[in-house]
Amino acid sequence: AKNKFIDQRFIPNGKTSNLSLTNKLNLKKYIQQVVDENGGSGISINEVTYSELTDLIINETLVGGSYYIITDFRTCYDRPDYNQSRNAIPVSNDSYVEGPIEPLIVQATGTNTLSLDAYQWNYPEDQIKYDVRYSQTESGNPAFGRITERIDEFNNRTDYDHRVIKFKRYKSFIFDIETPELGGISIANDGVVTGTDTFFTNYNPGDTIIYLQSEEAIFKIDSITDDTTMTVTGLSINSYDESSNFYLAKIGGYDIYCKNNAFDTDDYELYTTFNDASLNNYIGNSAISFIEYGDGDFLLANNVFKGETYNNVLGNSCTDNTASEEFSNNTIENYFIKNSMINSFRDNIIGNSFYGNVIVCSFNINQIGISFNNNILFNSSFYNNVIQNYFSYNQLTLKAEFSFYN
Repeated sequence: AKNKFIDQRFIPNGKTSNLSLTNKLNLKKYIQQVVDENGGSGISINEVTYSELTDLIINETLVGGSYYIITDFRTCYDRPDYNQSRNAIPVSNDSYVEGPIEPLIVQATGTNTLSLDAYQWNYPEDQIKYDVRYSQTESGNPAFGRITERIDEFNNRTDYDHRVIKFKRYKSFIFDIETPELGGISIANDGVVTGTDTFFTNYNPGDTIIYLQSEEAIFKIDSITDDTTMTVTGLSINSYDESSNFYLAKIGGYDIYCKNNAFDTDDYELYTTFNDASLNNYIGNSAISFIEYGDGDFLLANNVFKGETYNNVLGNSCTDNTASEEFSNNTIENYFIKNSMINSFRDNIIGNSFYGNVIVCSFNINQIGISFNNNILFNSSFYNNVIQNYFSYNQLTLKAEFSFYN
């Protein structure tokens, strides 16, 4: 069973709130009790809209010590998205998302200042920090301030509202690396595929092929002329003249952070960062680096952990990662980026700049130095290794069947 997280933040007169899963107090009534106990001090609890609150700040008419309930607060954000070439798609009206209205309680510390700590009676066990200045998202659409840190009741921490924000994941494909199809192929930029010693008539329009020599890697068969000529489609197609192996693919799960070259771009599912099997995870900051230095593609970290996820510590600027199975007991430094992990990933100690890796195996009990990047690992297990610095662009062909990620 998950441990209960206890909120022990200080409020006026040194009182503490001990809000646990088994004692869900009415937060508004509790704060009103504190206000009443300070009778005559001018402290009050007030309901305001976000616009009214910002007006009070601008006009320096907040009452220090008083509480303000932002009645129309909702998390608004631009959802990260990437094209089939793994390039960031610029934010726009299409990327803008409004979350549900969930009132937020803040406390004035002066006539024009607020405490960083905030409260939500929907989630009385959560520790929340709030920035009232965030009035519009990166796309210029309206915002109601921004939750800049949430530690939920199960001690999962991010620098955004991970209860509300959801990220896109597109479909992956599965193929057998040890059994390529007969013959070799080359592809022209008009989609015409020329085979050598091939038997294209064994396939059907709609089948998906993997061609690792290409940047796009994945294509869908559109039509078949004969055993050595067929046409494929994709979001993009470049010419590849050298005849090389190809593979027939099966559809996998929704595990890719970018669009799939062979599939409908609207075929995706949405996930929050954590799930009901998540406990004691700390993910460092990435938003502040994006805001101050332009570091990263988006304000939001875009991490999704779909399986059991517990006891992990990730550093700053860790973004665009997907773990499909168990992800536990890992200590990871900064710049853990764009990694796809299909099987268990646990008990690892990992240095800076672990990025762009496709890990389709059990990756356990490893000690990794800096710059472990752009590797493809597919085997039954990769464990108890000590890898020093600069392990890059390796393909370890140790297991037959694996999920291919763009």
